[in-house]
Parts: sequence; C-alpha cells; structure tokens
Amino acid sequence: MILTQEQFFAVQQSNLESLYSLTSKAIEGFEKLVELNMRVAKAALTENLDGARRALSATDPRDLLEVHASLVQPAGEKAMAYARHLYEITSETQKELANVAKAMLTEGSQKLPQ
Repeated sequence: MILTQEQFFAVQQSNLESLYSLTSKAIEGFEKLVELNMRVAKAALTENLDGARRALSATDPRDLLEVHASLVQPAGEKAMAYARHLYEITSETQKELANVAKAMLTEGSQKLPQ
C-alpha cells in the first residue's frame, strides 16, 4: 500500500484536526474542573469567614458549639455534591474524548487506500 502525496497530506491534515479536537475537549474538561474548584473555594472562604465571625461573637461555650456544629454538619453533603460534580465533568469529558477517538479511527480507516 503506497500513499500518494495528496493522500498523505489528507491523512496528515485529518490527524491534525483530530488532535486539535482531542485537545479542545481536554481543555474544556479542565476549564470545567477549574470553574468547579473556584466555586468551591469561594464558597468555603465565605462560609469560613462567616463561621469565624459567628464564633467570635459567641457569648458562651454552648453558642460556640452550635456554631461549630452548624459548620461541620453540611460538610459531608458538600463533599458528596463536589464528588458528583467532579464525576459528571470527568465522565462527560471522557465520553467526548472517546467519541472523537472513535471518529478518528473511522475516518482514518476510510481514508486509507484498500
């Protein structure tokens, strides 16, 4: 099997476009992860500042324990929500990358001379 110059350049161009598509999908997934982490960091900062303010304004140990409980209680729920979002992002990105790879293989096999 010998490729003509035109076939060779067509395959190379197709490979370049596929690489661009794969890279774009990976970057999109990374951007979503960064956005998720930024939202979580901002929320944690705000909640911790609010908790610190409430703790400093506590007048007796019982108030301080209530502040502590109000901060600790939703932590598990937040961790689960974060894990769900993380899973959704990684699953979606993986699916998109697999679709691009499948399209690359299909297109590549169709362009090769028989």
